Amino acid sequence: GGGSACTAEAPCGTFDAAYRAAAPGDVVQVAAGSYGSQQIPAGVAKSAPPIVFQPAGGAVTLGSLNVFGGQVDVRDIATGFVDVERGASDVTVRNGSGTGVFVGGGSRNVSFLGGSYGGGAPNVSPVKVQGSPAPDGVTFDGVVFHDAVRTIDGSHLECLYAADVQNFTVRNSQFRNCAVMDLFF
Repeated sequence: GGGSACTAEAPCGTFDAAYRAAAPGDVVQVAAGSYGSQQIPAGVAKSAPPIVFQPAGGAVTLGSLNVFGGQVDVRDIATGFVDVERGASDVTVRNGSGTGVFVGGGSRNVSFLGGSYGGGAPNVSPVKVQGSPAPDGVTFDGVVFHDAVRTIDGSHLECLYAADVQNFTVRNSQFRNCAVMDLFF
């Protein structure tokens, strides 16, 4: 769709519009196809249960996903690079995939369940968790971290870099083709 009415007759044109229109617990069905960068906006108070974004049928690919808000669950979408910003909370990405992830300071209760991240620009860690105040409650479970490629000798490079984070969990995950370290914590 291309509108902001967010009805069956006039579907939303963006994740932003769909998130603003959705009530807690609503499911946003995303039509198959490739989309540019999408965002979950800040400043829109949402309570539990989360708003779910999932394919209506067929593959969905995003250029990237920028999350500023909260109470969102993105499922089975090729997310591109995921950027979880300051103030975002109660964010879950299930079976996503892309070149990387950044979870920034001030974010809370962020989970990546399944999926695969890596293969972006050389000499850059694909997944970073850091910031001030410290991100809190970050979980990676069943994620494949891959292809942190180093082309400059002497640079330390890892598939997952985590600093200044509280309540951090990595479990049931795999690390492949990580230039120097799998996990730097």
